[in-house]
Amino acid sequence: MSSPRRLFPLICIATLLVAVFIITGLDDHRTSALWKDYNNHVKHAQSAAAAATAASGSRPPTTTPSFTSIRLNAAPSGHPDPQAASPQPGRSPFPASKTHTLAMVVPCTKNENTSWIGEELPGLETVIYTADDPDAPLHPPRNKGHEAMIYLTYMIDFYDALPDIVLFMHAHRWTYHNNDLQGSDAVQLIKTLSGARVMREGYMNLRCHWEPGCPGHLHPAATATSAAQSNPDLSRLRGIVADQWPKLFPADPIPETLSQPCCAQFAVTRAAIRANPRRRYVAFRDWLLHTPLTDYYSGRIWEYLWHFVFTGKTVLCPEEHVCYCDGFGICFGGREEYGEFRALMKRREEGERELRVWEDRAKEVLERQGQREQQQQQQQQHDERGGEGEGEGDGDGDEEGKDEKKMDVDVEMPEMGKDVFLRDQIDALNRELDDRREQAVQRGRDPKNRAVEAGRDWNEGDGF
Repeated sequence: MSSPRRLFPLICIATLLVAVFIITGLDDHRTSALWKDYNNHVKHAQSAAAAATAASGSRPPTTTPSFTSIRLNAAPSGHPDPQAASPQPGRSPFPASKTHTLAMVVPCTKNENTSWIGEELPGLETVIYTADDPDAPLHPPRNKGHEAMIYLTYMIDFYDALPDIVLFMHAHRWTYHNNDLQGSDAVQLIKTLSGARVMREGYMNLRCHWEPGCPGHLHPAATATSAAQSNPDLSRLRGIVADQWPKLFPADPIPETLSQPCCAQFAVTRAAIRANPRRRYVAFRDWLLHTPLTDYYSGRIWEYLWHFVFTGKTVLCPEEHVCYCDGFGICFGGREEYGEFRALMKRREEGERELRVWEDRAKEVLERQGQREQQQQQQQQHDERGGEGEGEGDGDGDEEGKDEKKMDVDVEMPEMGKDVFLRDQIDALNRELDDRREQAVQRGRDPKNRAVEAGRDWNEGDGF
């Protein structure tokens, strides 16, 4: 028979195992409840948005093909420890080859139509905050600071229930904020976005084009005199950033240069968000709530702050061709080839502008000819009546003659046939641009091509 002293270690081990089992069960229960609450919020927001929005008018045709889409999963992934975020802000510890869970945060007003999301992107988890409706299922504490208020509110509300990747997007589908090589269409942007690149980078601005915003948009550390700019709005923005920076980032010096592409649409990983404690987002939002700055400026400065929050970099301007290739699978082959494509686009724009000038001038000439014919008819009718009141209107007649000569002098007849030439030239450029873009899409289907153009290592069998 075993003595009590020999049984004591076994009793301790058994007690420890029971304790671990109980704690694990409680944690699983808490996690399940948290995800249930998250999904209820999302479903509630989606239902409310669908009920509140009506189908808008006709939409432009979508011709951009989709490829290499992120797999959109309905179920969020597990919960890593918030304290286990990557030690380098903006870098994700997740492997690039895994399937990524995704949610899209959309700020909107009561009158904005977001039905395109459910129609074109079924299955995409969408968290819609209504800025101007305090009775909406999801709404910010105050309608202030444009999309920044809602982005920060989401990070605070869902800090413990984040998917792998969060997209922060505006409510409108077609806008210059999106990429013109994708028809400025948010649907094509989302469908072709590379989750692997987002996971590698941690933070990705969804606009590839540098202007406005890059390469050196704002110079907060410069003095007001040395930073004088031709654009008064940018000068005002520079001064605001310089003044408010110590309040927002007291541990960081005011940067010499602050820039990224506009326009506050980006993808960010859970790890990058959690690299900052929740209280930091609360502090940012409190600043927005209490700053005396106008709504326009208090929200706008965040267009050029998000990249610093998530990466610690003051300038984040990836080359446009790399953004398009590694981010969206449109690979021209390199900087030079992309530059040739842009040059063709510029030639087309110049041709279209020249054609508009020709058409406007031709329209004016026709209008003047119509006026002249009308005057001639009136003069003929006057002569046929035997010149009644001829003596009384001598002065007016002289003025009419001057006006007729002025019409002949002021408007130069456009070159005959030039409109046909310009239209043919534009059509030829459109065909070449379409061919080159399609070749770029095909090139982007190969993950090796993406890696080569982005300048990163790639081994056989690696994904995107």
